[in-house]
Parts: sequence; structure tokens; C-alpha cells
Amino acid sequence: MVPAFVVALVLVVVAPGLESAFHTPKSVVLAVGLVVALPVVVRRWRMLPLLPLGFVAAVSVSATWSDSWSAPSTSVLLLGGLTVATWKLFELEPERVAKVLAPALVVVCGLVVLQSLGVFTFGATGRMARSSTLGNPDFVASVVGVLGWLMFPLARRWLPMLVLVTGALVVTQSFASLAALGLSALFVVVHPSMRSKRLMLAVGAVLVLALVSVGVTGRSLERSARGRWYLTQVALPHVVEAPVFGLGPGALELHWPQWELELWTKRCGEDAACVAAHPDFEFNGLQRHLHDDWLELLIEVGVPGVLSMAFVLISALGRSWRASSPFVGAALVSFVTRGFFDFPLHRPADWAALAVVLSIGATERRASVWYERS
Repeated sequence: MVPAFVVALVLVVVAPGLESAFHTPKSVVLAVGLVVALPVVVRRWRMLPLLPLGFVAAVSVSATWSDSWSAPSTSVLLLGGLTVATWKLFELEPERVAKVLAPALVVVCGLVVLQSLGVFTFGATGRMARSSTLGNPDFVASVVGVLGWLMFPLARRWLPMLVLVTGALVVTQSFASLAALGLSALFVVVHPSMRSKRLMLAVGAVLVLALVSVGVTGRSLERSARGRWYLTQVALPHVVEAPVFGLGPGALELHWPQWELELWTKRCGEDAACVAAHPDFEFNGLQRHLHDDWLELLIEVGVPGVLSMAFVLISALGRSWRASSPFVGAALVSFVTRGFFDFPLHRPADWAALAVVLSIGATERRASVWYERS
């Protein structure tokens, strides 16, 4: 039960007095959870999976080799990789895990819904006030969109909670949720085990997607897409600079001012009026992350780091497709998809959610038995 309780605590812990009020306490809880897990690691060290350890090694080598890396980014990537590797040694009982995580999800989703009504906004305004205990509405949608699938078998008994999860996805107004939820729902609908329920599931998926679409109607999809494309244009030319070791975890933020200057110089030369008149000028400014985790990882930790994590997820998805239930696979599809629009691999809460999903997927037979019984 250690991983389940750690994830539950990571989801809700906040320390308002810190400079990084959301990520830092969650990283501390994750680190303490790894320490608590050491007895299991010592006893079963021969069973440690190689691919997550390969990711940890790639991050370590990148940070050691590079002269432009940041300690916060490196620590989150290392904590995440070690969590995934360690927690696969636990034989997680999916039903118990779901019941432990359910109250934490209720807190997260309930708070973000209240914040959408103007309650407990912590001084923030507009959409950014809907941050719950995770710091940002997109971060809320990311975690809820993954762990919500693990709660699906509780639907008959805990239907209000699933309604609350849907409500949270609606009020966060996250465009990435449409892609992540849509593809994960498609995974469930086309899964071989769902042949007799496809029509019902398809209708339900369309209804939920319609509700989430209503939530994002107040935002401009075109503007959001242009902003993401601008970030990609700034970073993409630098993929080839260090393809093996990467430029170092956190290097994107350190190099961003120079990269952005290079883009504008290429477009406008020394003409400041040209820069100010360009439609992309509104997106100009320092960025900590690329809003495309896979491209950011490629730049920062190189090809070995990206491939090792990609193979972890691909192998888990393969097991989920062959399993007799689709929900672990749906959670993974949601995580992978959001990685193309967001940066979940740079947040401790998302790493914790991914680790527990992968751990349950490693005991897919137990998960399938529970899902079928439910």
C-alpha cells in the first residue's frame, strides 16, 4: 500500500510558504516514499526493470556531461525514473490502490470545481485560479485524466466521484484534455475485451468529450495552437546539437533567450519594428518548458533517454492491449498523448501517477480480474 498512499499524499500536499509551493513538497514526499520502499528494493533488486533504470542513467549522464543543466529539472526526472523502477517491484492490488486514491482525487477535483465558482482561489484570478492542489489547471487535468481511468471500475458504487472527475476536466478548460481523453476513450472502445459494450462506451465517450468541449469554448484553439507552434520553431533547430547526451536537464530554460533571439534575428534581422509587428510577438518571452515533453526530453537528455522511456510505455501499452480489460491502457494513452501538448514528465505528481499505473499494469492479471468482476 506504500505506493498508493504516497501518490495520494503527493496529489494533495501543498506548502504555501515555499517559492515552489506545489512541486517542491511533492518531490519531498516522492523522495521519502522511495526511502520507505528501500526494504523492498533490497529484497527484490534482481527484479528491477532495466528500461526505467536506463532512463535514470541517461538523465544522470546528461547532467554530468553538460555544463548547462538545472538541479530542479534533474531531480524531478531522476525521482520519476526511480519511482517507476522501484514501484514495479510492488505487487499492487488495483482495488485497494483505487480506494486509497479515490479520496485524494475527490479533494483535487472538488477543490478545482469550488475554485471555478470563486471559492478558495488563493488570490489567483480567471482560469489560473482553478489550480486545486497541483498549481495549474492543466496540471490538474493531466493527473485526473490519467488516474480517473483507474477509478472506472468503482463507477457503480462511486458514481458521484466519476461525475466530479468529469466536472473537474470541464472546468480546467484544458485543450490537451480533448486529445488525451479522446484517444484514451478510443482505446477503451476498440479494445478487444469491449466488443459487447462498444456502443454504450462510444455514446458515453462522446457525451464526456462534448462536456469537456463546452468547457474550453471560452479559449481560442487557434491562438493556443499558434503559441505551441512558436515554441516548437524556437527549439527544433537545436535538436541536433547533442543528440546522444542531450544539452542537460533544464537546459531549455537556460538557453531559451539565446534561441529566441536567433529565431527573431533570422526573421527580422535588426529591425525591431518587424519583430513588434509580427503576429508571433505575443508569444515572445522566457519559457521553462516546451509544452511538448517528448521533444523537450530529446533536446535535454538525448535519444537514449527518450527511447528508454518510450519503450517503457510502449511495452506497458502492449500488455494492456493483450489484457482482458482496457483501463490501465487508457490511463497510459492519456499520459502519452498529453506529453505532446504539456510537460507531465517534468512534474512529480504526474510521475507518481504514471508509476502507480505502470505498477498495476505489471500485475495486469490482478487488474483484469478486478475490472471484470466490477
